[in-house]
Amino acid sequence: ELKYKGLAEFPGLAQKVQGAVDDVIRQALVLPNIKSFKFSPDAQTVNLEDASQQPLGVLRVRVLRARNLAGANWQLGSNVERFTSDPFCAMRLGATSMKTSTVRGETSPEWPSDEPVACLLVYHHEQELELEVLNDSRGVFRPKLVHLLGRMPPTSVRTLLHRAEPVQGKDGQEVMHRRRVVLDTSSVNTAMLHINDPVNTGIPSELDLSVEWLDLVSGAP
Repeated sequence: ELKYKGLAEFPGLAQKVQGAVDDVIRQALVLPNIKSFKFSPDAQTVNLEDASQQPLGVLRVRVLRARNLAGANWQLGSNVERFTSDPFCAMRLGATSMKTSTVRGETSPEWPSDEPVACLLVYHHEQELELEVLNDSRGVFRPKLVHLLGRMPPTSVRTLLHRAEPVQGKDGQEVMHRRRVVLDTSSVNTAMLHINDPVNTGIPSELDLSVEWLDLVSGAP
């Protein structure tokens, strides 16, 4: 992770710069992207098309709910016990990324049941899912000096699926696999939070995910 000084320390700008740098690296070095080097003048020696990586399967992820997120929306008044947030989730696996909708005015949000499912191509079982919970910075009437609300520690597809718990429906049939994670809030700008904020008082921020694996080739993670 890059360290910033000067103008880049302005809230939100460092994350945008970091994101742009990460995107450049992913486009060059992260599966399924490959970098080829020619060591032989004989073009028939290696068939680069055959060497290209094929996906093993699809990881389907849906964000269900979160609890005890940081409150980033400032409110004036001495009787305000804590602030709210406008959280959304941004996830990435390899070169594929996806964002959820924004839940307004909540620190324990629940996303709609019809929220689109993220379908992420997996090229290796040890590829890691990256997920951040962010505060929606759109709008000019409320200062939003806290952008990051927490992030899930990078977790491999294999680990994510193996640690997910099956959830049964009313008929006893398995309907999904749920994974609850404790978010890393060490990079949250706590100086801008309410003194009673869960992150300031040591209450863990949690996130519930629904995960599912779809095989494209034989061999589950």
